[in-house]
Amino acid sequence: MWERSQRPPTVDDVARLAGVSKTTAARVLGQYGSASVATRAAVNSAAATLNYRPNPSAKSMITGKTETIGVVSRNVANPGFSLALDGIMSVGARAGVSVIVAGSEYDTDLERAAVDVLLNRRVDALIVSPAHANDAEHLHAAHRAGVPLVLLERRVNGLDVPVIESNQLGAGRAVAEYLTGLGHSRVGYVSTFPHRNQYRLGDEIGSSVIGDRLRGIYGTYAEAGIRPSTDLVRFPSRVPKAIQEAVIELLDHEQPPTVLIASDGQIGIEALTALRSRGIRIPEQLSLLMFEDPRWSTLVDPALTVVVQPTYEMGRTAAEVALSMIDPDQELQVPFFPAELVTRESVGPAGGRSATGMHLLGPRRHTD
Repeated sequence: MWERSQRPPTVDDVARLAGVSKTTAARVLGQYGSASVATRAAVNSAAATLNYRPNPSAKSMITGKTETIGVVSRNVANPGFSLALDGIMSVGARAGVSVIVAGSEYDTDLERAAVDVLLNRRVDALIVSPAHANDAEHLHAAHRAGVPLVLLERRVNGLDVPVIESNQLGAGRAVAEYLTGLGHSRVGYVSTFPHRNQYRLGDEIGSSVIGDRLRGIYGTYAEAGIRPSTDLVRFPSRVPKAIQEAVIELLDHEQPPTVLIASDGQIGIEALTALRSRGIRIPEQLSLLMFEDPRWSTLVDPALTVVVQPTYEMGRTAAEVALSMIDPDQELQVPFFPAELVTRESVGPAGGRSATGMHLLGPRRHTD
């Protein structure tokens, strides 16, 4: 038979054990006002004996802070977000700040609801990886209300707040230069961002990450005088079957790609599944490249060529910037992170075989 737990100790209990008034005990426990060294020692000793924990709501009324940061991610199950979250939480732990996490599942309505919940909890700052660049009035409203707000990986149009991002435009350019050097002119790209129209070079996507990559890749082809194969860009839903069907559709295209680019790890897995169902040999019959570098990318055969970013460091920086925005006396520094193209065995010349190596993309900042 389980036993009912006792009620948690209160300030009254601490005051009674310490032999002081409730007001004095509250002052010591709340770390405000004055009290003698002996009184502070008696109150702290009583609190430790009773295992007293201060009420965060009451403390926040005095300090104006809850010592919490709210984080909203597009997909909390994504391994990349887990790395970023590790970075955020490591900084929070060092600063004595708790991190509250919510997910949007790439849905603006869910993101809006998550932000409302966090603001109602009166978090001291928000870190958001936004679902859509053009549907973010809730983020504009939070910024106008004075909430310290940091965007992670993606920009929001018209919102002038710190953005922790990597050089995806430069990454796209480097990928295109690498592929053109190997003779690839038909480049397929699969993303699950909800873009309903067939992509054309220069289109507004609603995701700065995807938009930067596509402009970098296909814009470089256009600049080189090679017709960009934007007819091979697909935006299926995140349902595994839909991703696989998009890959199969590209394979059955009248002019199919010689290289396929997966926009993230989940798409990479489904692309491999679809290719193997057709018996496609990589890279002899089709080269495969992926943005993100999950651990399994080197465990498959052939190992996948990838574009990576320092996700853990970006998470740490997002938290550091958020904390510096809470304290206006701190200097605000927002770095622009590089991206790295790691070439392995899954990409080869358009006629087959593979090429390997590593290319570092420095912090070349774009202007849009």
